[in-house]
Amino acid sequence: MRRKEKRREKASFLRKLSGAKDMKRLKPLLPSLKQKNRYLVYEVISEKSTNKEITKKLDNHLKEFLGTFNYSCARIKFIATKKNKGIIMVSSNYVDLLKSALLFFCNSEDIDVIVRSIGVSGILKKAKDKYFN
Repeated sequence: MRRKEKRREKASFLRKLSGAKDMKRLKPLLPSLKQKNRYLVYEVISEKSTNKEITKKLDNHLKEFLGTFNYSCARIKFIATKKNKGIIMVSSNYVDLLKSALLFFCNSEDIDVIVRSIGVSGILKKAKDKYFN
């Protein structure tokens, strides 16, 4: 009973705050309307740089290359990094743009870095098993 009372109090507080009398709950999106994610596994070929440094520089490069709007629409997230490999989660519509951005990545310092995409999968577990290990 206490949970219901807390929910009612919270709902009434939100109604007062927003000034709305009848607040209706939005229906969740159907699974067919949600954007699908893809998991891109990449490999970093470098001499001396650490993986954390390269990941930060790669993230900044992607923001520059795609622009802030496309970067936010692509929903890019760095999932995992291990030794010289990593996984990036991206929206399915922006996989090709992400691959092209990885092609044009070069480190601004004296150290040469090559980022190469290994593979793309729709399931994180499959990407880890097939490409990451």
